Amino acid sequence: MMASKRIFSIGIGTDICKISRIYKVLNSPSCTRFLRRILTPQERKWPKPTKLVQYLATRPPPAPDDPQDPNIAQAAEYVAGRFAAKEAVIKAYSVRDLQFGDIEITYEGVVDPLDPPKRSAKRKLLAVIRDAQGREDAYARLSISHDGDYAVAMCLLDLPETESDAAPILGEGKPADDPK
Repeated sequence: MMASKRIFSIGIGTDICKISRIYKVLNSPSCTRFLRRILTPQERKWPKPTKLVQYLATRPPPAPDDPQDPNIAQAAEYVAGRFAAKEAVIKAYSVRDLQFGDIEITYEGVVDPLDPPKRSAKRKLLAVIRDAQGREDAYARLSISHDGDYAVAMCLLDLPETESDAAPILGEGKPADDPK
């Protein structure tokens, strides 16, 4: 019988997002629909998304030749980071197909979005992967960085065991002189 063992039990994902692309979406009529697709209801309660939605609801529609709106530019940077982070989680979590709504980005130890950690505090980003079948949620470490017109994110998580983990490793369990 062939021996079997798990090669790696970690998932790694990374993604990069162009901030100006997100700015265009946030500055368009489809902004609210986009935010509902990307951010969970809990994430939309955080101060930055709440302020953005309030601002967009009260400002006049932009003219095509308007210069870049600094409020939307700041929000675009934030949303691009969240978009990249969720894409990184989707790439790292190969156990099942995930949608943006299955992933909630928060900070370790924070339970109330209206009371986020202070800027001076060491803030560790965390992705909570909600399980649709009633099993335990999964958790992942995240890192988000911004530079120029780009937001990049990396995800690292411990994958749960699946049936495919028991598959034999290539070449393992065969005698060295066996040509098969």
